[in-house]
Amino acid sequence: MTIDSVVHGDYLYTGVVKGSPTHIDVGSAKVNPMPAGTTTWTTLRALPTGVSACGVAVADQGNTILVDAISTTGTVYATTCDFATGMTPVSCTNGWTAITTQPAIVRLSEPEKRARPNG
Repeated sequence: MTIDSVVHGDYLYTGVVKGSPTHIDVGSAKVNPMPAGTTTWTTLRALPTGVSACGVAVADQGNTILVDAISTTGTVYATTCDFATGMTPVSCTNGWTAITTQPAIVRLSEPEKRARPNG
C-alpha cells in the first residue's frame, strides 16, 4: 500500500494504492479551516488487465489533478481527475495511459558500483 497527497486551495487530495488485486483511490478533504474534514473517496478506473500498481503520485496540474501509478513491472501510467467543488467529490472518469517515455533501468559502471556500499 502506498499513499501521496497534495493540497489545492481548501482541499487535501490523497491517492492510495490498496487491495488485491490492487486498485487506486483518490480522496478529497476540506482542510480550511483546520482540522481536516471527512475524506470522500473515489475509485479510479482499473489499470489495464493484469497490471498491478505498487505506487501512486498525485499532483496539482492547474485545473486538474494528475495521478501517476507505477506497476509492479515498472511501467508508469497516468490519468487525470477533476477537483472537488463544494459538495461534489473528486471526479475521475478518464482511463489510464502508459506514458510515452518509460523510466530507464539504472546501470552503474564498475567504478560507480565499487564506490557504493555493498557495491
